[in-house]
Amino acid sequence: MKVNDLTYRIRSYINSLNPRERYVLLFGAAAVFVFLMIRLIVFPLAGKQKALARALVEKKLALSEMTALQREYEAIRQQASRASSRFQSRQPGFTLFSFLDTLAGRAGVKGNIVYMKPSTASAGEAGQELSVVEMKLDAVNLERLVGYLRMIETSPNMVFVKRLSITRQEKTAGGVDVLMQVETVKG
Repeated sequence: MKVNDLTYRIRSYINSLNPRERYVLLFGAAAVFVFLMIRLIVFPLAGKQKALARALVEKKLALSEMTALQREYEAIRQQASRASSRFQSRQPGFTLFSFLDTLAGRAGVKGNIVYMKPSTASAGEAGQELSVVEMKLDAVNLERLVGYLRMIETSPNMVFVKRLSITRQEKTAGGVDVLMQVETVKG
């Protein structure tokens, strides 16, 4: 059967229908056409739009996370730059042991030092070497100890108290026994 024959048969069938049947047939064809348009065009477009909206939300979250990481990176980079400049401004020949000993004399706690044990340690992943001094102070005045700790922590030499143990001294009123570990990056 040829296309022309099929077209002729459909036309003759439609012409043989009464007007009411033609409207029903036309309405049915329009409904099928609308259904196919919705099913084949509208639903896929709506699905793509939802996928694009989800992707947009994910990209916005990733962007906000990246900007937060960028701010954090910049803060760390600035902190590292300040630390590097402070490290470079240290006096040549700086040693943690002599630095702590000098500060102890200034703070008035040098006579309370029982021992000072210098050592070195590795700084983990950074691969830098740390200079560490463990020291014990006996029957030290609390106010002098606070002054000594303040001098250590506020010095521009990047020296930090890593561990601190304070025990009340029973023999001396107002005195404490102190065991502390102080460290800095070896230069």
